[in-house]
Amino acid sequence: MMLRPYERIISGDARGPLALLVRLFLSLLTLLYLAALLCRKFLYRLRLLRTHKVELPVVSVGNITLGGTGKTPCVVALARTLQKRGFKVAVLMRGYGASVDGVSEEAAELKRLLPNVPVYCDKNRVRSAKKAKEDGADVVILDDGFQHWRIKRDLDIALV
Repeated sequence: MMLRPYERIISGDARGPLALLVRLFLSLLTLLYLAALLCRKFLYRLRLLRTHKVELPVVSVGNITLGGTGKTPCVVALARTLQKRGFKVAVLMRGYGASVDGVSEEAAELKRLLPNVPVYCDKNRVRSAKKAKEDGADVVILDDGFQHWRIKRDLDIALV
């Protein structure tokens, strides 16, 4: 399989000063991102940033790797299982990649697979959880919510 140039650089297959500089730059960006992430998490632990408890059970489905871990099928299976047990389920998502009409491909897919489950797309998941409760939900599933610390979660499901 032929790797693209940036994949060769990232994997370490590419040699030379330019590849080394790019890897060094990306490593520095990674360290900066990690420092910001740890600082933010620390602020939540100190309660300088507030975690919001919504009046519904919150289940978070997320991952610790980039893409392709099966979050969407897991959310669908979980929502269907909870529905079969009599729960009124709502799915909350940020809505990354939303088109002009405000719906992302992933949200459209969830709405297609879960026609009787409301899907709320909003970067403010606390607000969408409150809206879901107003609309009659009694449990919410956070799609890709593992790194979302602003809303208090009752259960985390981390996929790898």
